[in-house]
Formats: sequence, C-alpha cells, structure tokens
Amino acid sequence: YEQSVPLWYRLLNCGFHIPAAAGTDVFLNRVPSSPPGWGRVYVHVPDGLTYEKWVTGLRAGRSFISNGPMIELSVDDKTSGDTLALSAPGKVHVKGRARSQFPLEKLELVLDGEVVGTGTLADDKLTATIDTEVPVEHSGWIALRTTGPVVNRWPSHYGLRAHTNPVYLEVKDHPADTRAQAEYFLAWIDRLEADLKRRNQIPEDQLQHVKTHLMLARNKYRAMLKQ
Repeated sequence: YEQSVPLWYRLLNCGFHIPAAAGTDVFLNRVPSSPPGWGRVYVHVPDGLTYEKWVTGLRAGRSFISNGPMIELSVDDKTSGDTLALSAPGKVHVKGRARSQFPLEKLELVLDGEVVGTGTLADDKLTATIDTEVPVEHSGWIALRTTGPVVNRWPSHYGLRAHTNPVYLEVKDHPADTRAQAEYFLAWIDRLEADLKRRNQIPEDQLQHVKTHLMLARNKYRAMLKQ
C-alpha cells in the first residue's frame, strides 16, 4: 500500500484514468495468511449484480479498495469513476463517509495526491464523515481514504486501509501541469532500458516487442513535457 499508492497518484497526476483494484491470494489452510476480505475491491452495481455489470463498473472505477472499512465519496453530483466538468476554477462540494468494524484513526480528502481535508470521527471511531467545500484551480482528481491501526491476530504490519477511486475534474482551459510527473516516468523508463541491456535475458524474438513499448511510453511522456 505504502509503495503502490504514491505511484498510482503519480499516474493519476499524468491525467491517466486508472482505477485501483485489489485482491488477495490468501490460502485458508495457512494460519499466517491474512483473513478473507483482507484486500478487496468493492464495485457499485445499483441495477442488480451480474458479472458483466460488475466488470463494467470495475473498469469505470465505480468502486473502492479496502481491507475492511467501507467508504463512500461524492463530489457535487458525481461519485467515484465519474468526471466532473467545470467551466472555470471554483469550489466543489465534497461529502464522504467511512464505516468500520474496528476503530479508525483518520479520514482524509486527497486532491491531486495531497491531503486537503480531514473528516470527523465518531466517539466510538467506527464511523467518520466529511462535508466540506474544496477550491479547484485546474483539472485533476479527488479521492477519499481512511486508515486504522492493526487489529487482526495474524502477523502483519498492515493496519486498516480503504481508498475510493477518484472523481476526475476537468476545468475548462486549465489543464494540470504534468511535466514533473513526465520527467519522473522518463527517468523510470531509462532505468528499465538500462536493466534490459544489462540483464540481457529476453529472447531476441520478444526483445523488439519490449523495446517498442518502451519507445511508445517514452514518446507519451515526452509529449507531456511539451504541453
């Protein structure tokens, strides 16, 4: 979580709509395993559950990831996976709620990867709510996350975690500045290419395929530097 979420934030800050998902490979015959439901994605399917509707909602990001807590988000009249179009910079109304079987520590509102608000915990800390206005200066995204301490008896350093997928923000004539993120991923691609040459383990008939994708990715991020 601590490693993957910051990387996900960087990709979102590039303007990519990449919904988070989760799943475990838990084996119930192994006592040290995390319990069922420890890492899951919960998809909103309001019109009846079918596999096709679930997958469609998953792809659209109408979902949240969690190892226990339930979490909800709305931004104006939009929810996770939706795009909110604004004709100019301004304020948006954010409402959210988290519920948990075990006490939570905090509920945080995230705008473009930065915490811009915190929710209010109930006295028993089993629920948390937020109802606030957030100024939006340019295109980007808003999400909600909640955390809590380690509560399960299985040996694990992970505490309670839940994170909504974003509501994407499109502000007319005010795009996000993606240059810093583009430079980060261009350096990443350079390291991948160096490792590719150093290790020299990919068969020749597959090597060109890999190089082509590195080139396509590099071109995508270079284009961001020019915007």
